Amino acid sequence: MREALLASGLFDADWYATQYPDAALTGMTPLEHFLAVGMLMERDPGPDFSMAFMRAAELDQKSHDKSALRRRLENGCLEIAKHRVLLGAKALADLGRADDAARLARHYLGKAAERPLKLFAANGALEQDDRQAWLSHVNDYLDPFQIQPLRLKPGKALLDQLCTDPVPRVTGGPLVSIIMAAFNAATTIESAVDSILKQSWGNLELLIVDDASTDATWSILQRIAATDSRIFLCRNPRNVGPYVSRNLALRDAKGVFVTGHDADDWAHPQRIANHMTRVLETDGAVKAGTNMMLRVRPSGRFDNVIPSSPHHSPDGIRRRAFVSCLFEREAMQQKLGFFDTVLFGGDGEMLHRAQKVLGSGYQDFDQFAMLCLDGPKSLTNHPKHGLATATGISDTRQQYSLAYQQWHCDADPTDLYLSFPVKRRPFPASPEVLIPEADIEAVSRA
Repeated sequence: MREALLASGLFDADWYATQYPDAALTGMTPLEHFLAVGMLMERDPGPDFSMAFMRAAELDQKSHDKSALRRRLENGCLEIAKHRVLLGAKALADLGRADDAARLARHYLGKAAERPLKLFAANGALEQDDRQAWLSHVNDYLDPFQIQPLRLKPGKALLDQLCTDPVPRVTGGPLVSIIMAAFNAATTIESAVDSILKQSWGNLELLIVDDASTDATWSILQRIAATDSRIFLCRNPRNVGPYVSRNLALRDAKGVFVTGHDADDWAHPQRIANHMTRVLETDGAVKAGTNMMLRVRPSGRFDNVIPSSPHHSPDGIRRRAFVSCLFEREAMQQKLGFFDTVLFGGDGEMLHRAQKVLGSGYQDFDQFAMLCLDGPKSLTNHPKHGLATATGISDTRQQYSLAYQQWHCDADPTDLYLSFPVKRRPFPASPEVLIPEADIEAVSRA
């Protein structure tokens, strides 16, 4: 193993001694310590090989009896999955080795690494408590979208600080209904609502459903609604989740188009206008489609990196914002119907159904729409029903997803209309996924 290690060129004695100062306490040379102790502890031999990087980025993700380094020395190479490289880089950056992470990302991805690495640099700026550098890196990432750059104004939380310079108001155009479900969102609701009211697309209505919040959400909403006639409020007597709440608002929506916004999201002021421009350019051919989002921690860190894919997440950081889907309301009324009455996963079901029903009438766009708060209490991060960054969706989500995909596959597109309330479920779902019928009936009567 000694000869193979030295022949590989991966071992760097000076780097090892600096990275692991405890090795000097043993009286062994760095090489002796690595061979006797470091390999057993799965320490890295030098800056050009990282166990953390390999665990996340290796194409072969099954468990092995031997470490990645030992397999590299025995086999000569390890196959890296390009769609997982940023996961590996993120794992290495989290160990305090941001420069090594960036170098490995560039080695495997070339120029494609430069843009997402700007958000890694934004994370680094936060570690230096440099908000302006953070802002500069984020705007560098967003620059290709040709949108108004972000600015920071005084405020306690990140969502409160986000803004842009004024953008020209778009007058006229079809009415757009924006639906927001809110549950115990007192700390974020005002900024989320404000980001919609400040949209450059002026012809909109905002329908907000308070889903039986127990904090100050309702009183905050009442205060805000008194200042803008475009806001319409309702309050559920029972908590029924985001999709039943959206269905309630859908019944009252008057817009030619309808879309959503979560109570902990910040919409760029050009979100609706840019989306409407692209849709209207198709002269009615496009009936539905999404834009892109970035998930961000309350601190401003971009920690949510996923395997990249050409359509859902081109770089592993920005990804489809399901809630941003803009629907032609007539297409919903006549062909799609309502969201499934579930606790989670309803966006995915609706979008998958829309693609099956609308065919070429469904089109997604690679446009930045919003920053979505990556908070620990969100349904997305739920420990049992959520979406884990590295391992993928939970078992309950996976089972629900497979069930609705089977329904969409087996049924004729004309039979995929979903009523509200659902009279008879067209596909099975476990009780922990479904909202109780009694609760749905209670809020429907309210």
